[in-house]
Amino acid sequence: MIRDYLAVSAATRAGAGAAAAAGRSISADCAAVAAVVSSLGSAGVESLDRIEVFRGNKSGAQVSTATNVYHYRFGDPVVCSSWESIVAWSPSVRHAVAGDGPLDQVGVRVVLDHGFASGVPPFAGVVTIDEAATTGLIPED
Repeated sequence: MIRDYLAVSAATRAGAGAAAAAGRSISADCAAVAAVVSSLGSAGVESLDRIEVFRGNKSGAQVSTATNVYHYRFGDPVVCSSWESIVAWSPSVRHAVAGDGPLDQVGVRVVLDHGFASGVPPFAGVVTIDEAATTGLIPED
């Protein structure tokens, strides 16, 4: 459980960093999803409920109307076509140009269902690990 929590936490930060670096690139969300998957390690993509890429407000909180949701379907999880997506905040509209007003905050939320291997109470059932990280977009020239 603790290992999966740490993996999800690290993967969330890696995804947010990749999204921030990709800025307004059309593949920004794909870069974030690939970074999350690559960082998950032993937690594994098969336990993922979803990955969300979202706009953060000034305090970093998730803006629900600007949230893209990704659900793993099949295939290579690092390839974007392996994911079903609902896009509400296109990377092309993100504010990432220095001097053109405040830069957007981009965040990544990873939700993973951790099942206990032993099945013996109290270590039975499923625990949901839900982690989010937000950072500012890296300014474009």
